[in-house]
Amino acid sequence: MPQEAFSNARDGVWNLQNEQTKERTAIAFLRVDDEHMKVFENRVRQILMSSGSTTFTKVVNKWNTALIGLMTYFREATVHTQELLDLLVRCENKIQTRIKMGLNSKMPSRFPPVVFYTPKEIGGLGMLSMGHVLIPQSDLRYSHQTDVGVTHFRSGMSHEEDQLIPNLYRYIQ
Repeated sequence: MPQEAFSNARDGVWNLQNEQTKERTAIAFLRVDDEHMKVFENRVRQILMSSGSTTFTKVVNKWNTALIGLMTYFREATVHTQELLDLLVRCENKIQTRIKMGLNSKMPSRFPPVVFYTPKEIGGLGMLSMGHVLIPQSDLRYSHQTDVGVTHFRSGMSHEEDQLIPNLYRYIQ
């Protein structure tokens, strides 16, 4: 088989071919369109506006539902749309800020990532992430896990070992 057949064989790029002649007729680059990004942004805005005096768990549950809906519909197209990845980081930060404001504090030391991302069964909020932020070095002293090699990271907090918060994309690949 020629090298050309494998040059575009990766996520986010589909080779379209004629079924009868088996000739490659086009290459499709998967992306999430601006309209659907706006729909997601408006959904997050709606979550924030309607979260008045509701519990933090309800806010996080609504965020998780919106994020799962987006990721299961668009799948690999989300990772190949730079603007959407930036939007996900911004929206995730807005949700976290809303929770922090509910406690009248935005001091980072009071809200380590473990508060948001730890499952509900062991005391966290169970927030799903697509922001791909790094776990701060100070929080790793409690960790004795091995790194399982996650891909597609966005900028965030950093430390020497670059250990990452598990994100939703890993589970729907």
